[in-house]
Amino acid sequence: MTVAPSELTLQTAGRFKVFRKEKKLTQQQLADLIKKDKSTVIRYETGAYAIPIDIISTLQNRLGLDVNWFFTGSISEVNSKAPGSLLKDISQLNENNKLLSLKINMLEKEFKKLHNELYELKHGVQKRDTSGTN
Repeated sequence: MTVAPSELTLQTAGRFKVFRKEKKLTQQQLADLIKKDKSTVIRYETGAYAIPIDIISTLQNRLGLDVNWFFTGSISEVNSKAPGSLLKDISQLNENNKLLSLKINMLEKEFKKLHNELYELKHGVQKRDTSGTN
């Protein structure tokens, strides 16, 4: 006796196929990635097999699958940005990081300079006090 796939299984099957195509993977390439046969990938895409959570986890970790989208069809806020926008954000963060590093280096040099001046001043005063010139 064959049991018809659930609505969720059919929805996730469709998203599984869409995701594979968005990643420009063949069924065989995806099968190799998840260590399954091509026939199993075909069954996942048609809803004949429910997709196991370990496969979903692998896709999330290795290919960036948005699990929220996978189960609900809704795009999470993090993944809703266009790739170009994300690259621009990353580039800006890298630039900010460089600027902060330069500022930190300048502050460290200034701190060392002030520390040395304070040390010299303190020891200079102690030398005068011990010499009796005050």
